[in-house]
Amino acid sequence: MRVIAERLKTEREALGLSQQALADRLGVSLRSQQNYEKGDRSPDSDYLAALAAAGADVLYILKGERTEPHRTHAPAMAPAISATDSKSDAVDWSAYIQVPHYDVCASAGNGSVVHDENVVDHLVFKRDWVVRGMGLDPKALALIDVRGDSMSPTINDGDLILLDTRPGQQTTEGIYAINLAGGLLVKRIRLRLSGAVEVISDNERYGTETISGDQLLQLHVVGRVVWQGRRI
Repeated sequence: MRVIAERLKTEREALGLSQQALADRLGVSLRSQQNYEKGDRSPDSDYLAALAAAGADVLYILKGERTEPHRTHAPAMAPAISATDSKSDAVDWSAYIQVPHYDVCASAGNGSVVHDENVVDHLVFKRDWVVRGMGLDPKALALIDVRGDSMSPTINDGDLILLDTRPGQQTTEGIYAINLAGGLLVKRIRLRLSGAVEVISDNERYGTETISGDQLLQLHVVGRVVWQGRRI
């Protein structure tokens, strides 16, 4: 416990926060925070989740192993932390979730969003928007970058997209990240009555490919695109 307490103190100081400021941010009392840092109280799962959302390296605190790279930031979009919230030490961090951002690019090269070692950072979204507003499972979300203009103007080169990776979603038409014969692509998917699948590019300069028969074995849905962020 003493070792964990010392690492917790190290992480708090790395965040540039006093015990009171961190306690306010995590929604705990100053006495509780002091007890955590003295080793008189063991951090529970809710406390650790809030601590991770605040930007602390929980893996280091618990095991002494650094998560690299370790960065947390929020997109300048309505679902994420607002500028007003970020200035307040009294933010209820339990109201937010961290979504992993993976070091893979759709529509350029091979890749997958299922390997933890590909996580480069996290973006923070409001839990209420994710769960109630979008009907999504926070544990099944992933962020990847897009390269190329085949889906322009719907999705442009350099856009960041949020994927819902829950299985069984390809029964409806929509935009998906797919793995087709080893290549990670973002395309509009349309199912035909014959059982074939149309892989559509929104950019008229690119064609539509119809996949059927044994070719369907090479098509794997990674996730449905449910949100995008871009630089203006």
